[in-house]
Amino acid sequence: MTRRQITFYINGKPITRWYGVTVEQGVLAYDQEEYLALKRGEAWVVDGRGSRVGPGGTLENGARLYIRHVGDASLQSHNPP
Repeated sequence: MTRRQITFYINGKPITRWYGVTVEQGVLAYDQEEYLALKRGEAWVVDGRGSRVGPGGTLENGARLYIRHVGDASLQSHNPP
């Protein structure tokens, strides 16, 4: 069985991992402090439409995700930066 890699983007940064990686694992690969903020409930992940994405969801190749934080001024906007 050949494992394949995917590339996804968090806050515009490309990250390449094995297929099957979860949102939570992707955030950890992106930045450990962001991962800890996610675990503490101080941050969450949204997709390109601004909809929240669960941490256990599986990432697909080309996925574009954005991390939001409590108190972000951009929370009213559904358009990522």
